[in-house]
Amino acid sequence: MNKKIALFTTVNKNYVSYAERCFQLFEDSNPGVFDFYLITSDKEVKSTTNIIILDPKDYIDGLPEWGWPPECFLYFTVPNLLHKKGYKYSMYIDADCVSLKKLDFSWLNDNFILAGSPRMRNDLSEEIDAWYFLNQIGKSSENINFLESSFELQNKDNIIDINSGVIIFNNKRWVDEKLYDKAYSLFNTCKENNYPMTDDDSLLTLLLLDTHKEFYKHLSLSWNWYYERPEVKSMGGDNVNILHMAWLKPWADDSKNKNHNLAKGKEIWDGYKKGDWRYTTKDWGFINC
Repeated sequence: MNKKIALFTTVNKNYVSYAERCFQLFEDSNPGVFDFYLITSDKEVKSTTNIIILDPKDYIDGLPEWGWPPECFLYFTVPNLLHKKGYKYSMYIDADCVSLKKLDFSWLNDNFILAGSPRMRNDLSEEIDAWYFLNQIGKSSENINFLESSFELQNKDNIIDINSGVIIFNNKRWVDEKLYDKAYSLFNTCKENNYPMTDDDSLLTLLLLDTHKEFYKHLSLSWNWYYERPEVKSMGGDNVNILHMAWLKPWADDSKNKNHNLAKGKEIWDGYKKGDWRYTTKDWGFINC
């Protein structure tokens, strides 16, 4: 059994360089902890990172007209493939994540199958339960009635949702419990009934609702801090492990950014250091010319 954690993301050729930089930052702050894998449907992708090419049509095949590209659903099958490669644990991340510190994996054990951070309201005042989240996506009473009549929803009243930007898998248990097969079945039932399963987040939420609650572990918000927005100074995040730059991509122009944490993430991504002439963060008041 491979003692390293297989860290992976799903990309097309336009995102390869971003994924490689993201991986480099995770290796820098967690040396020797991970093996890295790019999961892609693009046969032309070239990288020094391990590549696994998958065709969405062979797996959960999303509908682009409903939402995100079908590649976003590929991570549901990857734990099966990595289990065959001998990895006990794997970790999915969005490529716009910045690793800020060494991660503590001492909590890893056999008592969970999937672990991730809870979904919170925008003001961080309350955790969002999974059924509420699907209600907000479904919007119409017709869609809600479809979900209630089509699935068991055994956790409808008692499970908090998990955002899929950073999730950790116990690969063997994922395989043993056939959770990819379950996700595939849930998605296809929705697809056949014209229910808009827009992205991997909505499918993960439905999986949370329709499988045993004990399968899932909720980590602290520091594992997937995606709440910072460029128009506000900060939402907090003083002890963030992984800064998920969902609202300002780390490779994007940040000239109008007012957020201290996003500025920090951007500078780490760009490789800026104190003493470097390029280091010009206004909030930190440091310019070395």
